[in-house]
Amino acid sequence: MSGSLRRLCYFSRSLIQGSAAAKAAEVDRLLSVARIVNTRFGITGMLLSSEDCFAQILEGTPDAVGEIFGRIERDWRHTGVTLLHDKAVASRAFANWAMVAVSNVASPHPGGSSPGPLYERLAGILSQDAMN
Repeated sequence: MSGSLRRLCYFSRSLIQGSAAAKAAEVDRLLSVARIVNTRFGITGMLLSSEDCFAQILEGTPDAVGEIFGRIERDWRHTGVTLLHDKAVASRAFANWAMVAVSNVASPHPGGSSPGPLYERLAGILSQDAMN
């Protein structure tokens, strides 16, 4: 993927504990830092979060996306990081967003063992890659 743009998408289970307000505050802290770091690395993308799941799309140079994804895999706030999509792309879907966030996505079902609605939202975005 050298010399191109890379779009990566993953799903993970949240390990953030506490009340809904405490969880939302931690996600806000995560986003504040992510936007600063992403700007420095030239990363754009989107984060979907629910009470118990995350799904994220990252876009940027292959090296930058790899660096950020490595940090994400080591982050204490989630587990079960599952790579869903990793592809070279010609252009960014989120060119103007260091990290757009969609919070409070409906939980898939009690216990949150399936990404459900998160997959559906991401599938619409990523299906465009499949057509290109």
